[in-house]
Amino acid sequence: VFFESLDGSLDPDEQNKAFQKLDASRYRRKVVVSTNIAETSVTIDGIGVVIDCGLAKQARYDSSKDATVLKVEFIAKSSAKQRAGRAGRTAAGDCYRLYSREQFEDMKDDHPAELLRSDATAAILSMLWHIQGREDWITDIREYPFIEHPGEDRLNRALSTLYYLEALENDQSSNLTEMGKNMAKMQQSPKISSILFRAQEGGILNMTCLALSMASGSGRLFKKAKHTDANKFSQRARAKLGKG
Repeated sequence: VFFESLDGSLDPDEQNKAFQKLDASRYRRKVVVSTNIAETSVTIDGIGVVIDCGLAKQARYDSSKDATVLKVEFIAKSSAKQRAGRAGRTAAGDCYRLYSREQFEDMKDDHPAELLRSDATAAILSMLWHIQGREDWITDIREYPFIEHPGEDRLNRALSTLYYLEALENDQSSNLTEMGKNMAKMQQSPKISSILFRAQEGGILNMTCLALSMASGSGRLFKKAKHTDANKFSQRARAKLGKG
């Protein structure tokens, strides 16, 4: 049996192993353990069976931590159908769901928009940037015709955060300061953008960039390399950090 994993944090070379054809003289079956990266447009030739656990990590805003965190939750019906569709793409296939029909019927039809389940600050900053100078259209973000409104509390919290970060002229304004305009151009988390600009003012930008990259990295600090020498170097570096 050939086992392979497939998730977004892997290097492209490691991800490609899941798509390679098996050596029939060595393996009779391929097993791919995948995250919900495989829900959308991923097609692997020969996959005839999908085992769906019915769970996924979803980004949710946690007001107690004032941060977006990943929580394990039941998927929506749309995701369940997408997962089932990964089997039998090139031949007959089956999907085995590790949950009951009643649990499936209780699932939501679809996941809520990201604006409704994660920190809206970055999205609101981007919208404010795009409506600057469009007084003929809209002058107050609170009057914006959202397709799906993030909610008054979420919107006000985002505006208060942007004012605290000195991106807004005041907490009732939709006018960006020069700092706010520069933060919007960064296309990053407003909090991270604010930290970087202040680090630049303080002359500690290099060390701040290093600290932020290590703190916000979602993958492993030391990745498995292709060559033995590179792996040995990685192990020595890890050992030095452990002694420190």
